[in-house]
Amino acid sequence: MPVKQLIVGWNRGGLGYVHQLLTKAGYDAGLTFGPDLTLESFEKKLDTAHQIEVSPYVVPFLDHAALKDTRVFFILRDPMRVLNSLYYHGFFHNERPSSVQNISFAHLPGFANVYRGKPSQAACVYLKRWLELAHTRREGIVNFRVEEGPAALLKGLTGSNAPPPFVLPDVNSSGCRQTLLPSKLTANSRHLITQLVVKLGYREWSWMPRGGHAHYVNADWHC
Repeated sequence: MPVKQLIVGWNRGGLGYVHQLLTKAGYDAGLTFGPDLTLESFEKKLDTAHQIEVSPYVVPFLDHAALKDTRVFFILRDPMRVLNSLYYHGFFHNERPSSVQNISFAHLPGFANVYRGKPSQAACVYLKRWLELAHTRREGIVNFRVEEGPAALLKGLTGSNAPPPFVLPDVNSSGCRQTLLPSKLTANSRHLITQLVVKLGYREWSWMPRGGHAHYVNADWHC
């Protein structure tokens, strides 16, 4: 079955929530492309793929001929939250096997040589370069922020105006405290993450800690 729609993004970037939202809304959404993905296994898995596939690991293969007619979306999540989650889980600490680190080292030239054993710096560079890789491998990708909420997500991804199903907002939550602030990063990493939050529309220009602001933590994040 050809994949009609592909939803990609960062690890820890809200893709689990998006997958549950789609399946509960009745869409044929799968997680066929897992962390063991290679070019050979990708071509084999295409035979069992769903109409909609959700995966952060398929980004390096977006230019494959089999996906030429597939619509592709990149799900965004506040980069500071993703950074904290990656750091909390130790994905770039180089102390245990990590699918995120392995696929980044395999597909981001020079990444392993420079950032191995530098977890916070590696996570910042991963966020920037994984997004760039997706847009380099495939023109016309639509970025969509998970913070827009379930109704906007469902409409943006499927065109449906139907009321969205209820999905627990903390699905796939690690429960980690958001303690890694820009001020705790190296100068280069702080500059990189600041550029990213500005570019993606997460920058806050004034100190306004209103209760309804889903991604707001403190002024050091986005001010």
